[in-house]
Amino acid sequence: MDDKTKEESIALTTTIFDALSGVPALGILSSVNRIYTNVQERIFAEKVEAFFKSSDPDPELMAKFQLTIEQTEPEFAKKLWVVIDRLDVNEKAEILGRMFKALLKEEISRVEYLQICDCVNKSYIDHIKFLFSGEWRHSSFHPSLYHYRQQLVFTGLMKEIVSTTTQLGSSPAGSYFEPSDLGRYLLDYGPPRKVQIPPYNTP
Repeated sequence: MDDKTKEESIALTTTIFDALSGVPALGILSSVNRIYTNVQERIFAEKVEAFFKSSDPDPELMAKFQLTIEQTEPEFAKKLWVVIDRLDVNEKAEILGRMFKALLKEEISRVEYLQICDCVNKSYIDHIKFLFSGEWRHSSFHPSLYHYRQQLVFTGLMKEIVSTTTQLGSSPAGSYFEPSDLGRYLLDYGPPRKVQIPPYNTP
């Protein structure tokens, strides 16, 4: 995508959120580099910019998405705006931007997307990176590994399964961990590059 097309694509994306949520997205994005009197405004603007840059939306898919949400769920943009505002680090905005690209391609549903947003929002960024790294598959018990996996279970990105056999990512109690359905979507579309992880549940 050339620079002009990318600018048009981002403008189209932000226009949708302007129209549906009443938030002056274009104004926020265009003023990211100015001196802010409101620190919170600058933090929010940086998260918005990180989201749109990583989503790199296709104009045709974005136009189709706009029509769909206008007809079926006009509150969607406002919901997403709230999600972005609540993110604690820009890296999460980048992750959700990449997930947004999967949403535009209809590889995940709007419901699944918002559920993943909630999971990412509740998770520490280090725990998400742990999921992306594949270290959760280590069968050897280590307190930090167990803690990270438990936290990802709590936020909905992993699940703990009781087993009578030894599995990768197992704990001393005889249970093992694997990504939840939402966690699998996050692994498929959220990392900055494709994550090569062996099939789930491989002994």
